[in-house]
Amino acid sequence: MRKLTKRLLWGLALIFAFIIIWQKVHIVVVVRATFWQLLLLFLGLALGIYLVIEVLFGDSGPSSRGGADHD
Repeated sequence: MRKLTKRLLWGLALIFAFIIIWQKVHIVVVVRATFWQLLLLFLGLALGIYLVIEVLFGDSGPSSRGGADHD
């Protein structure tokens, strides 16, 4: 099985496991935060999601890392 396919399957498995568990968990959390704190939290979460997607679906070829292309 190709490396990308394995990453994709693991990623989907983790997402589905999270969804299944999250449907059963009901947690209420009250957080006092200013607009700027919420914005910073949102941007941090977006960055984390981006990095996970980059690891799962990013091109791992030599040209993506700045290496020389070989024929």
